[in-house]
This record gives sequence, structure tokens and C-alpha cells, in this order.
Amino acid sequence: MTEDLVDRFQIGFAPAGWDGLVSHLRRASVPLADAEAAGLVARRQTGDGHYDRFRSRVVFPITDPSGQIAGFGGRAMGDDTPKYLNSPESPVYKKSRVLFGLAQALDAIRQSGRVIVVEGYFDLLALHRAGLHEAVAPCGTALTQTHAHRIRRYAEEVVLLFDGDAAGQAASERALPVLLAEGLRVRAAFLPLGDDPDTLLAKSGVAALRSCVDSAVPLLDHLIERALKDAAGHAWAAADAARSLAPYLRAIGDPVERAAYVRQLSSQLEIPPAALDEALRQGAGTAHAVSTPSPARAGATARGVEAAAGRAARELEPAVRGLVAALAAHADLAPLFDELDPAWVAPGPGRDLLLRLLDASRAHGRAGVATLLTADSEPLPEDQRSLLLQLSAEPGLDDPRAARRSVSDCIATLEIAALDRQKQQLDARLKSCTDVAQLDALTLEIQRIVTRKHELRKSQSHL
Repeated sequence: MTEDLVDRFQIGFAPAGWDGLVSHLRRASVPLADAEAAGLVARRQTGDGHYDRFRSRVVFPITDPSGQIAGFGGRAMGDDTPKYLNSPESPVYKKSRVLFGLAQALDAIRQSGRVIVVEGYFDLLALHRAGLHEAVAPCGTALTQTHAHRIRRYAEEVVLLFDGDAAGQAASERALPVLLAEGLRVRAAFLPLGDDPDTLLAKSGVAALRSCVDSAVPLLDHLIERALKDAAGHAWAAADAARSLAPYLRAIGDPVERAAYVRQLSSQLEIPPAALDEALRQGAGTAHAVSTPSPARAGATARGVEAAAGRAARELEPAVRGLVAALAAHADLAPLFDELDPAWVAPGPGRDLLLRLLDASRAHGRAGVATLLTADSEPLPEDQRSLLLQLSAEPGLDDPRAARRSVSDCIATLEIAALDRQKQQLDARLKSCTDVAQLDALTLEIQRIVTRKHELRKSQSHL
């Protein structure tokens, strides 16, 4: 690591002691409560006082695009665990929004028209040593839709530089729909097995690392080529290939680019474009394995799953059904769900699916549904997967204004039902209460509930 890089990234070191920073802050009359909120110190679990969170670590300040420090990342020296430690989230540090190195990369990004995404702090420093200054890295999380939106403000092309093993391949595939949804053109460069940017730079020099980045291939084209190899020889295999690629095609925000890929894939798989369009429209892009012994039995199984999903959707509480369907069609409505208390929704597959979809929509935007359906880790249970596919194809949700009204109406309906349950409990307590002060408090709370229900019903009538 050169002195220039240390200065440019303001890299520091946290000593091994437990109270070095705590003592410094006390001498400087900085309230430890503020340092605790910023994630620099932590409160002791036993007894009073605080201790340093970052100890015996190389420390990397994490900044916003303007260069203002939002948090810190620490890399352990030796065998300490965890190997990497980031600041906890705070009002100024949200790991789903921050990209390490973005402030230092902006000039190079504007000049090159691309952003190189790597996995860690030292990977990024290796690229800077090789003269590839347009590199950034997420801070201990997968790429989110907010990351992609921020990248799109500065460039049209992204190069993903990940390890060449199966984990690196999977990470790039998970990132693809997130980036496509923002209209970014995505290339992938995979390092030789066993290498990271730092070791490749040390073994083979600057030219090898630059060549690896510059030879990056369009990732979606790479996935299509791989799927076509697996699809050779049978109609079933071709259909499976089309279904496995559908989530990526559906994530493409530009309709012209999406249509071009549909035509290309249609020609190569010898599947009519209309059939692919229908798969995209219905959200039928789940990757699945065919394990049944005959086409007739497979068809019967598929019809049974579809029928079960239809029954589950019809039996679902209408408000929950409306929320899932609207959010699946319009991920940008996720901020409206800040008004929803999950406790208002009855436990069950519908509630679980709604919360998973909400998390995915907040993290991945329009690619949220595709991300859930293609997730390798924490996949949706089959009942929730079928339910999501069923509700993703709900008619009448094309109009964003109608979907917005539906979300507000459904949330209000759930809150009214929760208020009714709360009022019933208070009414029962009121009947048996003999304490005058408690009677007054119960009466005031019941009046508040009645007033709130009236406000909600009035808002519904204006939707």
C-alpha cells in the first residue's frame, strides 16, 4: 500500500487497546453517547462504561459522494474475527446506499464512462495501484437498487470484477437484475481461480489486472450463451433455458433493449417471440428442475401447483392480497409501506411473503420480484413462490395511480381492523374497571381510536 493511497483514502489504524478512543473522546469532551450512536464505541454489557469497537484493525473511512465521512470499515490484523467490521447503520450511514471509494472515483468514472465494482477494500486499492481509479465497493452487502441508481447517475456501464469461483459467479448473477433495472449495461470479469486483485497484481503485474478488466464480457450475453449450451437437444431443455433467463430479461428497463434480447433469444431457442413475451408478462421466470417421469404427470403437477396457488390467493385477506399485487407490479411504491405496521397483518404465508417482497423491493427496486424468484440463499418457500407468481399476474394494476390508491386503501383497511381489535380489548377492560383514573385513561384511549378510525374511513372515501 503506497503512501499516496493511504493519504487519498485517509486510511488509519486502531490500536489493540479497549479504551484508546474512549479515553481520547473523554479528553476532548466529546459525549460518548454521540460516539455510540455513530458506532465508534459500544456500551459494555456488564457494568458501566464503553469500549472501542475498532481494535487492532486497519480502518477505512467510508464517505458519501461529496467526501463527508459517514462510517468506518475495519480489516482485522491477524486472525481476529470478524475479518471485516463495519460501522452499524446510523442516520448518516446506510450500507444499502453507500459505496466505498465513490468520492475518490468520480473523476475517473466520468472520464471512462464506467464503474468497476469489486468486493472489498483491498481489492479496490489494488485496482487503484493498477491505475483503474473508477473502482468502488459495497460495504459488506450485496448491490442494492439504491447502489445501482447512484451508479447510473455517473455512468452507463458497470464492470463486475469478482472471484472466478462459483461464489463469484453467483454474486454477479444476483447483481445483474438489480443493475439492469436501472438501465445499466453490465459486463463481468472473473479473476483466475485462487486469485484476488491484490494477488494477481503481485504475481502478474499491472498489465494482467488491466487486461482482466478490459476483457470483461456482457454478463447477460454470457448467461444466454451458457443457457443455450445447456438447452441443446430437447424442447424441454429449451423451455427451461427460456424460463431461467426470463427474470433477467424482465428486469431490463429499456423496452427497446428488452425487445432486442427477446428477438435474439427467440431465434436461438426457436421459440416464438410471443411465447417469451407472455412468460415475461406473467412473471413465469422461475428456474426449476424437471424431476417427474413423464410429460403428462409433469403437466398434472404443474396444474395442481397452479390451482393451489389460485386457492391460496383467493383465500388471502383481500387487503394483504392487494398490497402484494400492487408492490409486485410497482416496486417504487415501497415508501408508502412505511405507514404499515407488520403487526396489523395476520401471521401466515401472506404476511411472510409481503414482508419478504417489501425488503426485496426496498433493496432491489423493480428487480425485487426477480431477485426473490431466483435467490440461491434464503429461497422463497414453495407456497410463497406460487403465491407471488399468481399475484404478479393480477390484472388491473397497470395504472400506477390506481396501484398507489390501492396501497393506501389496503393499509388503511388493515389499520382499521387492528384498531377494532384494540377497541374490543379496551371495552372489555372498561366494563370491569373500578379505578377512576384508569376509567378516564381507558375512555380517552377509546375516543382516540374512534377518531382515528373516522379519519381513516374519510381518507378511504377520497381515494
